[in-house]
Amino acid sequence: PDVAVDVTLGFRAGREADKHDVYLSTDEQAVIDGNAPVTTVTDASYRPLSLDLGMTYYWKINEVNEAETTTTWQGDIWNFATHEYFIVDDFEDYNDWPPDEIWSTWIDGYGVPTNGATVGYPAPDWDQGEHYVETANVHGGEQAMPFFYDNTGAAAYSEGERTFAVPQDWTKAGIQTLVLYFHGSPGNTGQLYVKVNGSKVVYDGDAVDITRPRWKQWGIDLASFGLNLQNVTTLAIGIDGSGAGGTLYFDDIGLYPSVPEQTALEIWFEAEAADSITEP
Repeated sequence: PDVAVDVTLGFRAGREADKHDVYLSTDEQAVIDGNAPVTTVTDASYRPLSLDLGMTYYWKINEVNEAETTTTWQGDIWNFATHEYFIVDDFEDYNDWPPDEIWSTWIDGYGVPTNGATVGYPAPDWDQGEHYVETANVHGGEQAMPFFYDNTGAAAYSEGERTFAVPQDWTKAGIQTLVLYFHGSPGNTGQLYVKVNGSKVVYDGDAVDITRPRWKQWGIDLASFGLNLQNVTTLAIGIDGSGAGGTLYFDDIGLYPSVPEQTALEIWFEAEAADSITEP
């Protein structure tokens, strides 16, 4: 299985070893040849300073004791792969009890006349198995975020915002892209956007995507926010547009080195709007 980018490499020390040379690289041949970066440790563990997402790393341990006739014993080559992405919010941890309701984390327009957003189902029927979160129409896992919006009256926009209890570093491990998935509904209007630390990026895809009842991937180059993202404290999703209204669903917000490839099924759904389609 894939491992976290802050993995600690552990090994059993050789009986006569005084220290251990750790070779680690994405270049397998460099590790085999002993040309990879090497770190000498005295403990039987090593935590690399910096690994990137979605990479395969090769490593070996050469056991060393300068007092012996044979000073170095060559180790075998091992490998591991790091996770493809970081989860920002997959909406799986919310439930119907305080303080874990989705609207307790994603703050909407409740009590704010200028904000027309409602996050989560406002009055679920418990007897019918309903919840504050969406459980039938999801992209991944078992839950998604329902987002109702109504930019009428005093409401000039609709927005749900999450504040991170611990600021996040969105520059580490080769992160370049914020990815989220949204599901539209017929009749939706308005301009979809995302804010990071208050800096807004609007959806640059087809305007009718928010009206289509299927999941759509949106990949955002983090550089487009124009911020230093080493200290991310807030993430917001919203809809602009006077008089805009409708229902959207959001799921699987993550950080990636690049926009992930879509599955054949997702590509098939995207093709449904075309004049001529061929099933994959």
